Amino acid sequence: MWVAVSAATMAWGTFTMVLMHAVSNRDPLLDTLSSYAISGQGAAMLASSVLALAVSSIALLGALVSCGIRASRTCVALFAIWTTGLILAAIFPASYPERPDPVSGQIHQYACLFAFLSLPGIGFTILERVADARVRKRTRFSVCALALFGLSYLFNTLRDMPVVSDLSALLPVGVMQRFALAADLALLCALLLHAFRAVAIRDDIVAGQVVVTGQAGDRTPPPAR
Repeated sequence: MWVAVSAATMAWGTFTMVLMHAVSNRDPLLDTLSSYAISGQGAAMLASSVLALAVSSIALLGALVSCGIRASRTCVALFAIWTTGLILAAIFPASYPERPDPVSGQIHQYACLFAFLSLPGIGFTILERVADARVRKRTRFSVCALALFGLSYLFNTLRDMPVVSDLSALLPVGVMQRFALAADLALLCALLLHAFRAVAIRDDIVAGQVVVTGQAGDRTPPPAR
């Protein structure tokens, strides 16, 4: 059940975000995802997509625990930071000159910061419990994508400087943010796939034990009269 809920909500959140890009007039190369909150229909779609991802992450933790992975306190705390950051980012939109709200903007900024920083940590804590090459690869990929996004955000902030403006053009903040989000989704999918396989293996073992028990019962000699 946990695997199904996580997969369904993750698929819905991804679909909504893709649809948001199709109906909005924002520039996906230069504009961050937060800017879609001031683009009419994009505001509701952005919040819906982010909240769906938060629900998917909660269900993913349930799936990992139910399949026998004993999540550490650090792992649970990082999941809590990730999901809380997503929820706060959806509730409190970013502040823009078209719709200024400094308090909401600060909450949104720090919520996104802690959420992006926490997800690679989830991958590393899970790797302490299981040996999965796919999870390890995508965790490292998530770290690299996060580093590139951080550089692009810094260059975009300092783009008024002559040298930095060229670097900002090489690493558009909108592209790098979507790249980092795609890496995070890939990591979540890898964790979900690991949970699905663990559940499938457990079900096969249980089914095999039932068959063996049934066959052993069939071979039991009848009681002597």
